[in-house]
Amino acid sequence: MRPSRLRGCPWLSLLLIGCAASDRPVTGGSTDESTATVDAGGTPANGDDPAGATLEQLRIVPEPARVVGRNGQPSTLSLSLEGTYSDGVVRAVKSAFWSLESERLAGIDRDSGLLTARGDLAGSVQVTAEASGVMATRAVEIALEHVVFAGGLPETVVDQWNGATKAHDPTRQVKLLYPLDGVVMPINVAPADVQWEGGVAGDVFRVHWSAPGVEVQVFVPHDGLGHWMLSAAAWRALSEALPESDVLVRVDRLEIASGEVVAGVERAVRFADATVRGSIYYWDLNDGRIQRLRCCYGAGPSLMQRNA
Repeated sequence: MRPSRLRGCPWLSLLLIGCAASDRPVTGGSTDESTATVDAGGTPANGDDPAGATLEQLRIVPEPARVVGRNGQPSTLSLSLEGTYSDGVVRAVKSAFWSLESERLAGIDRDSGLLTARGDLAGSVQVTAEASGVMATRAVEIALEHVVFAGGLPETVVDQWNGATKAHDPTRQVKLLYPLDGVVMPINVAPADVQWEGGVAGDVFRVHWSAPGVEVQVFVPHDGLGHWMLSAAAWRALSEALPESDVLVRVDRLEIASGEVVAGVERAVRFADATVRGSIYYWDLNDGRIQRLRCCYGAGPSLMQRNA
C-alpha cells in the first residue's frame, strides 16, 4: 500500500504513523497504554501498572511496621507498597506519594517512603501512601531504647548480665528508697534521682525504667552511694510516652559472689498530663533552713536560715 501523508504527522520509512484526535497524552510515541493512562483526577497512572489491569488495592509493608531509636539518635524504616490489580495479581508498586498525619515523631521521604524517626519521643504515627488514585494507611510504632554504662563499665557487661542465672531472693535484693511506689509527677519535673541501698564492692546494678514504647537501662558499679539520675533526654522519653499510664522502675543486682542477677522489687510511678509552674518551698532537715525549688531548674537560694 502506498503511504499517505497525514496532516501533522511526519514521514517514517516503511511505517505509517496515524494521528487521531484525542485528549489522552502519549509519551515518547509509545503504544504501551500503561504509560498513557490517567486517572479521573488527572494524575498519571503508576508506571508499573500492567496493560489492561488497573490498581484496585494498596498495602503498606512491612507489617507490622516498627522502628527502634537508640540513645536519642534518629533511626529509619524503609516502607514499600504491594498492589492488587484487577487481574488478581499482586505486584510491587514503586511510584507513590507518601505522607504523615503528624511530623511530631518522624518525617518521611514523599517519593521513596523512607521514614525517619527523630529519636526523642515514642508513640505511633499514621502513614498514608497514594498511587493511581488508590490510598493505603498504616500505623508505624516508634520505640526508644536508652542504654548507659556508668563508672567506666564496658559494654560487655550486658552479655555478662544476660548470661547470668536469675534469682528472686528478698534477702539479697537491694532496697529501693526512691521513687516511692504510686507517686504522681508532672511531665515537666526534673529527672528523678533513683536511690537504693545494699550490695557490696564488685557488684553491678541495673537501673531499669520502662514505659509504653520506651526502655531505659543504666548499668552502675557499686560505689557506696547507690543512686543514679537519668539524662534529660531519657527522662523526657519516659514522661511523654503515655501520660497517666504506669512507668515501672526497679534496681537489679549482679552479685559478684554468686554471679547471679538478683531481681529487684518493681515500683510504678505515673506522669500526669499536666505541668507545674512556680516554686516549691520546703524545710531542709540537713541544713536547717527553708529552701526554694524552682520547677525544672533545680534548687534556688535559701530564703530563711535557722537562727544560731
